[in-house]
Amino acid sequence: MTEFDTRMASLKARFAERMAEEREILQAALATCNRPALRDQAHKLAGIAPMLGFLALGDAALALEATVDAGEEHAAAAHRVIALLDAAPLPD
Repeated sequence: MTEFDTRMASLKARFAERMAEEREILQAALATCNRPALRDQAHKLAGIAPMLGFLALGDAALALEATVDAGEEHAAAAHRVIALLDAAPLPD
C-alpha cells in the first residue's frame, strides 16, 4: 500500500466514524426546519463524501443542497441522505 493509499484509508475511516454525528446534525436541522444548517451540512457532505468513495451519499447530499437552495420541499431528500449515512459501512 502506498503512502497515499494509507492516508486515504485513514481519512475514509475517520469520516466513517463521524457518520453518526453527521446524521445527528442533519436530523436536528431537519427537525427544527433550519434551512441554512441543513444546506451547510448537505454542502459539506456533498464535498467530502465522493472524495472518500461514498458516491451515492455525495450525490444525495448534492441533491439535498440543490433542493434547499431552490426553496423546495426537502424532507424526502434529507431522509435519503440520512438513510445513506445509516447504511454506510463502518471502518474495520
